[in-house]
Amino acid sequence: MSKILVVDSDAEEREVARRSLCGASYEVVLVHTPDDVAGIVLVEAAELIVLAVDFPGLASFELYRRLRRDVLVSTIPIILLSEKNDMGECVRGLEMGAEDCISKPINPMELVLRTRKILRRPIQPEFFLQLIVCPWELPSGVEATRRLSATCC
Repeated sequence: MSKILVVDSDAEEREVARRSLCGASYEVVLVHTPDDVAGIVLVEAAELIVLAVDFPGLASFELYRRLRRDVLVSTIPIILLSEKNDMGECVRGLEMGAEDCISKPINPMELVLRTRKILRRPIQPEFFLQLIVCPWELPSGVEATRRLSATCC
């Protein structure tokens, strides 16, 4: 069973994503705050991240940029969640390298289909090279942050 991390400050959108993905037999970890998401990804061994573009107190795409700069999680595919029908955000996110983008409100079937499509892709060899080359060190505070996340399924 593939594990997916859903990161969004909007409780309703997190719940729609959780129900949709759990109903499609994925294991889902919900995170409501951007604090130490990279550490949670590593601890939970997530295979995909569903990530809201905007978070209160952060510039648009800031969390996405942080994840892409982190060598241990930079190869994990990301589906961005843009604000209601903002095609400009989706285009910008795809240009920055996101695997896909979905506009809010989340359409459950669309999320499941796009998730399946991405997870069917073969794992890139550079992912394994990063695991060999980089020391496996979790950032401090991962355990405290992990307790704030919710797991389902």
